[in-house]
Amino acid sequence: MVDDYSNNQPFIKEFPATAIIAGDRRINYSEMLRYASFFSTYTPKEKGFKSILFSENREGWIYALLGIWLNRGIVVPVDFKSIPLDIVYIIKDCQPDCLWTSRERESVAREAMKIAGVNIPILIIDDYEREDIPETTKPAYIEYNSSDVAGIFYTSGTEGTPKGVMLSFGNLIADMEGLCLSLGSRAHRLRSILLLPLHHSLPFTASLLLPLKYGKYVAFSPSFMSSDIIATIKRYEIESIVGVPALWNIFIPAIKKKICAKTLSRIMFYICKCLQWRWLSRKVFKRLYETIGEHFAFISGGASLSKSIVEDCKSLGIALCEGYGMTETSPVVCFTPVDEIHPGSVGRPLPNVDVTIINGEICVKGPVVMQGYYNRPEETAARFDRDGWFHTGDLGHFDKKGRLYVTDRIKDIIVLSNGKNISPEEIENKLLQHSDIVSELAVVQDGDILRAIIVPNPDWAGKRSEADLERALHEELIAPYNRDIQTYKKILAITVYHGQLPRNRIGKLQRYKLTPSLSRESNV
Repeated sequence: MVDDYSNNQPFIKEFPATAIIAGDRRINYSEMLRYASFFSTYTPKEKGFKSILFSENREGWIYALLGIWLNRGIVVPVDFKSIPLDIVYIIKDCQPDCLWTSRERESVAREAMKIAGVNIPILIIDDYEREDIPETTKPAYIEYNSSDVAGIFYTSGTEGTPKGVMLSFGNLIADMEGLCLSLGSRAHRLRSILLLPLHHSLPFTASLLLPLKYGKYVAFSPSFMSSDIIATIKRYEIESIVGVPALWNIFIPAIKKKICAKTLSRIMFYICKCLQWRWLSRKVFKRLYETIGEHFAFISGGASLSKSIVEDCKSLGIALCEGYGMTETSPVVCFTPVDEIHPGSVGRPLPNVDVTIINGEICVKGPVVMQGYYNRPEETAARFDRDGWFHTGDLGHFDKKGRLYVTDRIKDIIVLSNGKNISPEEIENKLLQHSDIVSELAVVQDGDILRAIIVPNPDWAGKRSEADLERALHEELIAPYNRDIQTYKKILAITVYHGQLPRNRIGKLQRYKLTPSLSRESNV
């Protein structure tokens, strides 16, 4: 499974096995690559051209991507839920040569073109996705050079203005190779279901490219209903789902609630939680594995995972493998193998990546690190030190066994006037353990005190008035926390917030958007 990154190698090889499953439709590798050739006839043929790919997940998304690469172009994936102004920003920043979109998003794309004052070709995926391909169309033979830029991925803007991250073919293949080495004997189990939006580098690399690069297949679920997802997993023997904490925060508690509804099952769950014997959990909850498969694994990335969720998964015998990385690192840097799951840790560095801690900050070296930010040489240079280490902006540490723990973002650290540094995520994780009271929560600095912005659990909140909610939150959540914490970490004010806290599409909190004026305020 190791790629030598040499020139003139096909990125995806042609053979008769299934590559894509979409409903009852199965597309083999030869057919997929013929569609890639067909799509390529409608895109520019000049090396280095840039094409925006703005569509929901679908088989035509894959054909458009491969068609762009066949013509030696650069793909610019864009979140299909973007509004016109989001696309305007990207158009002005990278100046694309064409834009692939779906019929569903065509009006948004055209509005963005109008606002941006540009007139580039707009190609509609629906017009070509199910066309009868001429018999003379040959399967795409996608050549690449390791140093060629494969895509420009715009960061999610958790800190403000998005930046275009240039990832080369060498970057992407190095990340896939590292993941396979990290997976070890499980590396041949790569059949995946495509749930996360493919514009993000995590599903792009781990859910889409990794299976296709190594001859497995990817499947689309008919919908995001849990029944459809589980049916797709079972019917097509899917072996992994790449998801984000927001997904597991819904999915795992739902499984636990169903299991613990019966007294005997609830007792067995807590016995398994105390013993932490995976073989016992799998025996006790055998019906669960008859549904999702004996070798099935959940893979989490994109944001920090709650320690309690990992612990519940271990108690159920579910393999929930957490990883760590960022768009700038293609994206995976660390990964947790199934037999090394440890709550709180994001695993060990990939075998072909170097990770170190410099002044508390996680720093990375290796072939997965980006080529740079598009048209931003100064910002690119600022992320690297003179020894070539890429500074992630994340704080963390290793344990004695070489497992990495991510503790916070440098820019999220709160510094009070007395010089005390506070990790808001540490406080949030403690308070979020009370999930019966809190749905979401964020800790922010308000002058020289800490304020908690709280989204109450609707079942707990019931029909309480705003004043009753604040009083109950003080008594049941904040007061118990404040009793057992250092003075400078105490929450001295709260804001009750109705709705969802601002997050990007992968679930990361956009803390910079939060202000104490979001809702009614209350001092503790």
